[in-house]
Amino acid sequence: MVASVLETLGVYMGDKLGPVKEDVTLSAAVERGDIEQIEKIVAQRNAAHPIWGWKRPSAIEHNGIWKGKFRNPYIIAVFRDPFAIANRNRISMLSDVFQNMSRAVQYLDSLVRFLQEQHCPVLLCSYEKVLASPEDFVQAVDEFLGLNVSERWNDAVLQINPASKEYLESSRITNSLGSLDVANTRFCSGWAFYPKQPKRQGKVQILVNDKLVHAAIAKLPRADLKDGGIHPTGLCGFKFEWPAGIKIAEGDRISAQLEGDTQPLKGSPREAKAGRDVSLPRSAASAGSTGALPSFYGIGAQAAGTAWLHEMLKAHPKIHLPTCKEVHYWDVHSERPLRWYRNHFVPEQINGDITPAYGVLPEAKVVEIHQLTPQAKLLLSMRHPIDRAWSFVEMEVARKFGQCPHDLMAGNPQGEILDFVRRKLFKPNFLMQSDYATSIRRWRKHFGDDALMYYRYERIAQDPRGLLVDICRHIGADPAWADGLKTDALGQMLSTSEKIPFPPALRAEYVELCAPYIDDLEQLLGQRFDDWRA
Repeated sequence: MVASVLETLGVYMGDKLGPVKEDVTLSAAVERGDIEQIEKIVAQRNAAHPIWGWKRPSAIEHNGIWKGKFRNPYIIAVFRDPFAIANRNRISMLSDVFQNMSRAVQYLDSLVRFLQEQHCPVLLCSYEKVLASPEDFVQAVDEFLGLNVSERWNDAVLQINPASKEYLESSRITNSLGSLDVANTRFCSGWAFYPKQPKRQGKVQILVNDKLVHAAIAKLPRADLKDGGIHPTGLCGFKFEWPAGIKIAEGDRISAQLEGDTQPLKGSPREAKAGRDVSLPRSAASAGSTGALPSFYGIGAQAAGTAWLHEMLKAHPKIHLPTCKEVHYWDVHSERPLRWYRNHFVPEQINGDITPAYGVLPEAKVVEIHQLTPQAKLLLSMRHPIDRAWSFVEMEVARKFGQCPHDLMAGNPQGEILDFVRRKLFKPNFLMQSDYATSIRRWRKHFGDDALMYYRYERIAQDPRGLLVDICRHIGADPAWADGLKTDALGQMLSTSEKIPFPPALRAEYVELCAPYIDDLEQLLGQRFDDWRA
């Protein structure tokens, strides 16, 4: 409230303040004790602003760091009813109200003692009094700081809003991140956590047809979320199998919401689908009477030549590939009946599912795939992480904007185009596609070393015929077929040259992110990837 009034009266309070009006840049420097950075920020703001402000509720705890750093400090201290403070924290922090009151009283005592030691001008105000007489408060602040901006008083009064929804939501630690991924007649599952307290395990409230039936703790491991940088430990998954007393029918509405949040998890509500049981290994013969199951999977990576692989292998007389190229059964359509998946394939053929997104599936999904098709072979194409990423972004830019924006062609994207490119490049699931070592370990763990064939994308250009021969041998198809292919047909692949230059600043940032992936891959495979580093 105080910071909003100051800002409206023309006092610079910092950049990118957000609803809580806290100057994160200066606060971070103070709280890590970075004296050099503090002095630099203060000097910059002294030069730019005759009067400027800094709002941070915990500032008095770091008085020893910032004391003496400001040229002519004035202090505005706001006091509030301890119960109101405690109750607000109870709502936003899921904490005990009595403990909160004790802490509030201790803090107020510390604040009084701090103010008694100051030798600079101090303005004391009561939050409750301000709400009762907002005009008096605005005038008092103006006179205290000598601003002389009475023409702004009315606008400043409008900032005194005790029920700002934007502020309440932004300060609530119980705002959640997560998803209800599966809801069927056997169980529901997904993941959830508090981004502001990611290691705090929360209760997920499960609702059936808007009625609360259970609260499950979100603490199951999710390696995909950890590997993707979404959660620090990955211990935020949940799964609730319906007990005998809860009968779920197809079409029932299933919702999930993390305790303390006001919004349900993404994906809620879902209509319950018929659950399928893959708890035991199943052969193609026992899995159903129609269609077939894959003999091999192309598990990635995206923008690493899987389109070329699909085009080549679909011409083999003994190999059957779905016409849609990427089926996405195990990541997007996993709630569909198994017969839907089987109907993409035909009996008496070597069937393949080439869906590059499978490379970063969570381990639980890999286990399920192995249980269903334990003898399947795997293909993984590894492309230079930087080339792979930018090739994908080029396609996305063309799809979104048509002609390439001028500033991107010039290597200096701005505004909307920069935001778009960054979202595509640094999306966790997409970045994970370059972590080949993690994908190899996860799939090898369940299918074994002999099931997985990995190869360098560069072989498509350098030795396409030899590569196809090796692939055919691996998946059990006749390799002699590749000898009869015309050279022109073997050259069907996307150009390796960039149509749009990779902006140098973004490239450098991406190189830094991907360097550990290359280190890990070299160690795992015992090979050097010097050309990728170059």
